[in-house]
Amino acid sequence: MIPEDSAQILRQQLVAGDVDLTQPSIRLVWKAFLDFAAVPAEDVLGPEDDGDGLLVQYGVVDFGDEAGRHFALDFTRQFIDTEGAISQLSCALEYDAAPALEAIASDNLWSFGLTLHEFADRAERLEGFRLLLTSEPTPQRLRISYDDEVC
Repeated sequence: MIPEDSAQILRQQLVAGDVDLTQPSIRLVWKAFLDFAAVPAEDVLGPEDDGDGLLVQYGVVDFGDEAGRHFALDFTRQFIDTEGAISQLSCALEYDAAPALEAIASDNLWSFGLTLHEFADRAERLEGFRLLLTSEPTPQRLRISYDDEVC
């Protein structure tokens, strides 16, 4: 996989994983993202240089767009190419900022130094992620973006 093709490949993983893009399930999106993360990237720095990394982050955000203030659970894959340029593919589940979600402190976890399995296990144990996995609220949106461009 070449990083520029990553949005298309992630979409294929979501469809293959039976994700309803209009009412996505957090469990199915997470599984599809992990399947996508297992696809090797080409033309990126090696693991010793953190050329291909994963990030899970969540919290209340407001980007000044039509979504307004909301709670986001974001899965990101970051690539650093052989020239040092950084690009990111983000897959975010966006929820209305309900009081229960607003009460959760923001948090994040990077995959560097971890196997994919270790990363997934630790991510699922983050307080906010665990709460969403157990309560399974329906997100308002699923937003996929590559370098901040919505795909």
